[in-house]
Amino acid sequence: MAESEEIRHASDYDDFYIATKVEAEEQIQTAKELVKLVEEYVQKRWAQEE
Repeated sequence: MAESEEIRHASDYDDFYIATKVEAEEQIQTAKELVKLVEEYVQKRWAQEE
């Protein structure tokens, strides 16, 4: 996540920051993994409440 923050900061505040294709693909993969973990967590919590 630290890399994501650095990229976001650079894209917000640097005059000319352009992410590479590799950086973009890595961030997409990280986001997909995060969504998967959140979905698993929510499903477990719902199962506990039933």
